[in-house]
Amino acid sequence: MDPLSATLPEPTATPALAERLAAIVGAENVTVDEAKRKLHSEDIWSRADEVVALIVAPATTGELAEVVKVIGDAGCSIAPRGAGMSYTSAYVPANGHTVSIDTLRMNRVIEVNRADMTVTVQAGVSWIQLNEALAKEGLRTPFWGPMSGLTSTIGGGLSQLNAMFGASQYGTSSESVVALTVVTGTGEVIRTGARGQGGEHPFYRHFGPDLAGIFCGDCGTLGIKAEVTFRLITAPAHEDYASFSFPSGEKLLEAMGEMSRAGIACEMCAFDPGLTEVRMKRMSLLSDVKTLGAVIGKEKSLGKGLLSAAKVALGGRNFIPKGDYPLHIIAEGRSKDAVAFDMAEARRIARQFEGTEIENSIARIIRANPFPPLNSMVGPTGEAWIPVHGVCPLSTAPQIFTEIQKFYAENASLFTEHEIHTGFLFTGMASNALIIEPVFFWPTGWRPIHEQSMEASHVARLTQRPENPAATEAVKFLRKGVVAICARYGTGHFQIGRTYPYRESRDPAFTALLDTLKRHLDPKGLFNPGVLGFPEGQA
Repeated sequence: MDPLSATLPEPTATPALAERLAAIVGAENVTVDEAKRKLHSEDIWSRADEVVALIVAPATTGELAEVVKVIGDAGCSIAPRGAGMSYTSAYVPANGHTVSIDTLRMNRVIEVNRADMTVTVQAGVSWIQLNEALAKEGLRTPFWGPMSGLTSTIGGGLSQLNAMFGASQYGTSSESVVALTVVTGTGEVIRTGARGQGGEHPFYRHFGPDLAGIFCGDCGTLGIKAEVTFRLITAPAHEDYASFSFPSGEKLLEAMGEMSRAGIACEMCAFDPGLTEVRMKRMSLLSDVKTLGAVIGKEKSLGKGLLSAAKVALGGRNFIPKGDYPLHIIAEGRSKDAVAFDMAEARRIARQFEGTEIENSIARIIRANPFPPLNSMVGPTGEAWIPVHGVCPLSTAPQIFTEIQKFYAENASLFTEHEIHTGFLFTGMASNALIIEPVFFWPTGWRPIHEQSMEASHVARLTQRPENPAATEAVKFLRKGVVAICARYGTGHFQIGRTYPYRESRDPAFTALLDTLKRHLDPKGLFNPGVLGFPEGQA
């Protein structure tokens, strides 16, 4: 059956399918509860017109493979899901005969192998869980997680790709991968990489063509990640922080580009004045004892830690000049002198592009508390929040930012009429790209997926608003406008889902190869129909 043109057979009735799946994973791990099914049918941006028929949660690669075979025999679509942090409709169901595969039970750290400097985990392991396991051994993965790492899963991160911790030096999550174990749409298991004696000890990524790469950034359309092996590094012994303020976004991006070329920062994170204002409203630096405690804990001596915490507290909320663009960088290394050299170079580059050094409170907090609660999924008083982004060449990032600002100015009436506020997040990606991430806030209510992810105490302080379809449509138009600008500059994108144009940007020979892979790996078109530009499948 051709997944690019044909429809699936008439699906098996849900009760019979649930019974067959329960025989594999246990009845307690098959869910037909309506509220949970609705939760699995929405992401941060959208809710589907359809609701998944049921949810199944395997615990092992073997169970996952059996589950996929049974669902395929039943003629149902499959939507693999990690922690649900997507905002591009990547796993929302294309039809009412979709089964959501919940990977959160696949949460075991299988092996930390210091001898071969690898770690192997199940795909449902969270980034914070991985980091805590490795910290005990003085080890780390090169890329070590997104800011949503408190709940975000490894498998979801590789399906969607990630930015943030370690990314300015080592690139996105997939660039730290050694090997994958993947379940295909036929229930077969594929293992990639050089795998050592007996084939069960992956230690190096490249052994012939790199098949691991085709499953990274695929948004779950080519296979379901079951197990992941990352390479390891010894945790850097030294780190330092600096923050700078720039008079314009263009100057900021020029400076970030030059710092990327120099390879001096493991993380670079910057904001525009709009997002700075939002973050300052949300942050409470003077009273957040947990944050200050984390800052103290990062230092080797209590006296130095108290001094650092005092600087954070005294910095307060007013250390960034109004209207400026702050950049926060972290450098790390094996020796104090090497880190000091990188920081001196960062200061030189910042001055070159009219940057002024400011209190480094935010840089310290980012490192001291890398995986905070996910309270930023809504605005500071409960407004809706949604990002869009482009992975931009260093050479054109400033122009892309200028064009987005021009587009906003041309549509200023939309922002005013619908009370839409915007901001920008800028991050580094290895030595050859910057991520520009516009975000939007607008007055509409949050949904169950937000409430599930945020702290209950935080939710209690917010104002729930009614749905606001007109404002949401305006945000949809503005997001599409940003995506169109990115397309003109040939940017890349993470978590493509159903949001970013993908097939349109590829060569005919490329799409032909992609379609051939899809036909082989997922012959019935089970996995996430409609994602990556593949047909929606069964109506």
